[in-house]
Amino acid sequence: MAKSKALAVNDPRSKSLAPLQPWEEEAAKEARDEKSREVLGVDRITHKAGQLNLDGKPVAGNKLALIVVDYKFANQWYASKFQPDVAATPACYAFGNEEAGMKPHPAAPQPQSETCATCPKNVFGTAEMGRGKACQNTRRLLVVVPPKDANAFNKTEKRQLSVPPASLKNWGNLLTAIRDTTRTANIREAVIEVSTEPKGGAYALTFTQTGTLPTDQFQAVLALRKASEGLLTQPYPTLEDSDAKPAAKPLGKNARRKLD
Repeated sequence: MAKSKALAVNDPRSKSLAPLQPWEEEAAKEARDEKSREVLGVDRITHKAGQLNLDGKPVAGNKLALIVVDYKFANQWYASKFQPDVAATPACYAFGNEEAGMKPHPAAPQPQSETCATCPKNVFGTAEMGRGKACQNTRRLLVVVPPKDANAFNKTEKRQLSVPPASLKNWGNLLTAIRDTTRTANIREAVIEVSTEPKGGAYALTFTQTGTLPTDQFQAVLALRKASEGLLTQPYPTLEDSDAKPAAKPLGKNARRKLD
């Protein structure tokens, strides 16, 4: 009977001792390609029906202290009608540091225009209901809950918060207000409280500055932003037919469950 051979474990530092062989280069390229296809995602803070939820649990008092690490402009258009109990991702979407120059993400399944500025669905009056746009103009925020240990920002879990169209005015007012309440007028210097308020039969997110970070913590947040580059522009997951679950109740004509 042949004697089994133990599995050898090489020291990773040995990579620097010799150049990769052609077959190793091919394996390394395959690994890079696999990593580029993997969408890690970020846990979300949700606010369905005006109730903030963190880690799947309602936030006590519906008020949550946060620090904004980064944010992006985000446009999203859904090809299907809203169904609260059916998972759906946008058919066309775009991210940007500013509104000008935005265009559909390369992974968007159904791009509607070469640029967002020329898209017929990014025009007021095109929504199925109301005077809004068929394409929703939102903001994607990367946030952290202020850690108890002021030196632990790099270990704090990052989360994503979506600011819907009805809340953009409140978001813009916050950005204007911090010009007079922070040294740099940089949103990352501020500690904010997020809550909700009734608005037109629905709700909107509210943003209130409650404090300002000391210099060392502000620097830590800026470093965290650099380390988190790319998290807010990851493509939406592609849902298979088996992922879509039928709604439990009859739906109105304007219903869709979104992955924000």
